[in-house]
Amino acid sequence: MAINPLTREQKLLAEIVVQLGNITEAIQSAAAGEDSSSLNTQIQALQTQLASVANARAELQQQLAEAQTLNADLQTQLANVASARAELQQQLAEAQTLNADLQTQLAAVHEGDITPDNINQVMNTLGIDYDTV
Repeated sequence: MAINPLTREQKLLAEIVVQLGNITEAIQSAAAGEDSSSLNTQIQALQTQLASVANARAELQQQLAEAQTLNADLQTQLANVASARAELQQQLAEAQTLNADLQTQLAAVHEGDITPDNINQVMNTLGIDYDTV
């Protein structure tokens, strides 16, 4: 099993636990009649660290909210890209079908002799009524 390194917040919490131990010792010393200035200093240090942890937590929560917003935006863009891709694939399929139809028509135009042999064929090809006298 891999051991994950401690996060910044976990390190700060560990340090707070150590400080709490120190405070406990100071309280016991104060109860025995020793100087309480050490206890006050340790309490202030602990309060500073707790404020730091709270600030770090708030910052991480803000970053998480921003990341979630970005993720939602990316998901929307991905859906839009997928839709556009499907539309382009449909257009490509239609263009390929049209191309095949045009190539078939082009091949049909070139089949056989396209040069008229006489004036009647010329007039029929042009769609002109022509009465021969």
